[in-house]
Amino acid sequence: MKNISVAVIILSFLSGCESTPQTVMPTYRLNSPEVSSVPLAVNISSGVGSISEVNLTESDKVSSENVNDSALFFRASIVAVEGLKIIASGAANHDEVASVTALYQFYGLNADKTVAGNVSQALSLAYVSSSGRGSYGSLTPQVTAEDKSVNWEQDTDIIDVAWILGYRISPELLTYGGPFYQWGKAKVRNALESGSNKLESYSKEEHNGNLLGANLALEYRFNFGLGLTGEVVFSKAKWSDSTITESSFNFKIDYQF
Repeated sequence: MKNISVAVIILSFLSGCESTPQTVMPTYRLNSPEVSSVPLAVNISSGVGSISEVNLTESDKVSSENVNDSALFFRASIVAVEGLKIIASGAANHDEVASVTALYQFYGLNADKTVAGNVSQALSLAYVSSSGRGSYGSLTPQVTAEDKSVNWEQDTDIIDVAWILGYRISPELLTYGGPFYQWGKAKVRNALESGSNKLESYSKEEHNGNLLGANLALEYRFNFGLGLTGEVVFSKAKWSDSTITESSFNFKIDYQF
């Protein structure tokens, strides 16, 4: 634990940034309700998606704000059986964000059989995890033995459910969207240290949170498998006493094998 804390202090010197404990909730969706009927069909994608950063605690030494950030993400999916695909996703951010999603199309023609005018519906269930660390307090080049700092680490587990409704405008163009809801728990570990890196106290805390949102996306797919998608998302997240309401634009490029 002491080695971790020392590393956090060194990183704080280099970055010059301090932050109180915060969690992140990814709000980008970009999941089409049309699923291939071919088992083992693979899709890979990458894009830029929005992430809500919500403060869990406050300090009079640090000015912290809830913000809407963005991150580069990568995805891979495979069709397990007709209409059901499993999606694995990871985001490159200062917090580590990863998710696994099961998406089932229960209405409409499948992606490989779709035609203009097709109405599709799907439900998705996802598990999302994130972790991060930071510090705040008297972390300055002139730190003394009397100064104190708090080094924190957090792990968050989130469940995400969504209903997705789609309409195919043309053989190449699909619009889709719908509501989604997330809820979860963040576990925070705090280590209070003196300027001489001496551990003075250690504490744990838990925070419950939720997020409600909706999205609207437009996807264009070329006849050789390449797809481009843009979407707008509106969401409201609440953790403990912190609330963040936001709107964002997300984008991805994918290839269907």
